[in-house]
Amino acid sequence: MKDNKYTRLADKIEPGEDFVQQTMEKLKGRKQKKPAWLPALTSLTAVAAFVLVLALVLPYIYKPVNERTESGLPAPDIQANTAVPVEVWEDADYMDVAMEAAESEVYDGFSAALGAKTMMYGMPAPMPSGAFLPEGYNTEEYSHITESGFKNVATSPLSTFAIDVDTAGYSALRRKLLEGDTLPESSIRIEEMINYFSYKELNPEDESDIKLSAALGSCPWNEKAALMFVAAGAKKIRTEDLPASNLVLLVDVSGSMDSPDKLGLVKRSLALMVKNLRACDRVSVVTYSGREKVVLEGAPGDEYTRIMDEINALNASGYTNGEKGIVMAYELAEKYFVKGGNNRVIIMTDGDYNVGVTSEAELVELIEQKKQTGVFLSVLGFGMGNYKDSKLEMLADRGNGTYAYIDSITEARKVMVEEMGASFFTVAKDVKIQVEFNPDYVASYRLIGYENRALNDEDFADDTKDGGEMGSGHTVVALYEVIPAQNAVIAGVTGTQAEDSALRYQTRTSSGIEEIATVSLRYKQPDKDVSELMSLAVTPDMDAQGAGLRNMQLASAIAEFGMTLRNSENRGTASFDMAFKTVQGLDSLTNEETELLYLISKARGK
Repeated sequence: MKDNKYTRLADKIEPGEDFVQQTMEKLKGRKQKKPAWLPALTSLTAVAAFVLVLALVLPYIYKPVNERTESGLPAPDIQANTAVPVEVWEDADYMDVAMEAAESEVYDGFSAALGAKTMMYGMPAPMPSGAFLPEGYNTEEYSHITESGFKNVATSPLSTFAIDVDTAGYSALRRKLLEGDTLPESSIRIEEMINYFSYKELNPEDESDIKLSAALGSCPWNEKAALMFVAAGAKKIRTEDLPASNLVLLVDVSGSMDSPDKLGLVKRSLALMVKNLRACDRVSVVTYSGREKVVLEGAPGDEYTRIMDEINALNASGYTNGEKGIVMAYELAEKYFVKGGNNRVIIMTDGDYNVGVTSEAELVELIEQKKQTGVFLSVLGFGMGNYKDSKLEMLADRGNGTYAYIDSITEARKVMVEEMGASFFTVAKDVKIQVEFNPDYVASYRLIGYENRALNDEDFADDTKDGGEMGSGHTVVALYEVIPAQNAVIAGVTGTQAEDSALRYQTRTSSGIEEIATVSLRYKQPDKDVSELMSLAVTPDMDAQGAGLRNMQLASAIAEFGMTLRNSENRGTASFDMAFKTVQGLDSLTNEETELLYLISKARGK
């Protein structure tokens, strides 16, 4: 088990010392209780028979828990920065008591004073990833990434991609860094790292669905290039104006989920989310392992106790047949479909499908069929060791969905409470971006990241081709590294590369237009099948300033961090030190940005 000093609130449900003492007292109290029927077994024969039955039956019903000491389960010493031991978290009684605390008002009042400082120092170790897997056991799967290189505007004037607001790449990377695990290159998706963070002044201030933004700046790691910052921001719907939700919670309860950082964390995460549901919302719960099962059907969202009773009763065992669970979940979503509402299946799993449809190709076909129902999809990944990132990313991308990785109760609160609108309420679907570069200004360019979201140029205007989804208040950012054409000046960089193309911004008659590029975006409203088009011209005077400059500095520092982690052939002079200094120099750092500083320092070994 690796030691990890980073705090996850899962292990500090209530940070005060009283919580630990109260929990242990409750736990001991429960252990002192005697079943009411025990005194009745006075006959030695009856007792012997009873013991024999237990010996034969219990091994097939209950999973044994680790042995306990006579003095009770050990309490964590929060001040000494130690974690609740794994054997404690395996104990069902302890988990019940901890759940009660997590659902209490005391938990809701968890002090914001912890802040960024305590994110970095003095925090107890998290529950270990894959605590019940053999040492060295790892069957994780990630989609291969072939990093994009520079493209010549003479032959490739268009850059086309589906937007990506998924954040799983960053939170999974964070967990691996903190636990000292090896980072597979294909697990480092730079666009997901960039889009994990919040950016200022990118959302529309009027009634528009989406706002397009762009800015220019210098490229810190390549003195011959400039950076072009492109962003789209979705409108933010007030909580009180959000439409009614029809949510189907599809929970993986197979044996591979039998871990505190998997099914245990799923339960605690849902406890946070369900608290924010309303009477107008409907909740169904479907589980799958060797077989699928409807646990709860169409319950009003404000029936918190009823919903959580069913969720807390879930146990993990058996194989993983994700196919049948997906089919049943969509059937329930269609049954309770709310016209004009938020109809969504939320999958919670480690993605380790091993029965039924298991290949990515078959799952693609299944999920693309189901998205035609008008039901959206959110995929929440849990755990490590056997994690199947490639399958989960694919499900979200092909199923009108979003994808997040939940490594802690802190991340659960971010995704399922603080950013619930962005995570679960779609404002625009099939969002695609196409950038046309003007060869008078740009000789070549490189889109940083988005390798798995690249589209053919002709797909941009084809409404049958899938794009990405944006939720309420979502922002999506893309960075282009651009080499100016000969004698052209972009963000203070003068081009020396001769332009050898006969093209002039599509036609020779357009030569001389003082535009570096045109950014176009297509999207569909959630209940529409025809896309809308919007465009923005990028001119040489659009140097980043104010909030735009801060946005560009943050995004470029994250890109540097990612390229250095990947040992990218395009990283130039990028380094952990440069990325660290850039983030450190930002004004008014948020907790997430301070955490980023800590991750960079850990990656560079300082």
